[in-house]
Amino acid sequence: MCVWLTNKNSLLLNLRHRYTGIVNGLADGGAAPILLQVEVDRGVHAVAGMAAFFGKLVTCAPEDEVVKGAVGLIGDLAKNLGKPSASFLGTPSTTQLLALCDEIDDDETGEKDEKAVEVSGFAKAALAAACQ
Repeated sequence: MCVWLTNKNSLLLNLRHRYTGIVNGLADGGAAPILLQVEVDRGVHAVAGMAAFFGKLVTCAPEDEVVKGAVGLIGDLAKNLGKPSASFLGTPSTTQLLALCDEIDDDETGEKDEKAVEVSGFAKAALAAACQ
């Protein structure tokens, strides 16, 4: 049961926006690798903490906007951290989030959601580059 997710999608989106801002801000300053050093919990650095968050997300059937946001963040992390991020982001949870994103349809047209396709493609390309 995912009680922690109930009515918290806006909070999750806000957190994702904050994380994305931090990741991209650090990347713009050439300091993104610090995310692999800063601990968010004893012995857990920021990227590992975000990877754990992604793992929790896939078990709770999050709303489409949360999935797209998480997948975008995965892409940002992979793009900005490169190879060191691969061991944390190349996980079954990440693969599941990407699959969830690929399944998102536009509510109005019933076709694939263009933003989901774009975000998923970006994340997959960034992950593939990081894993080489």
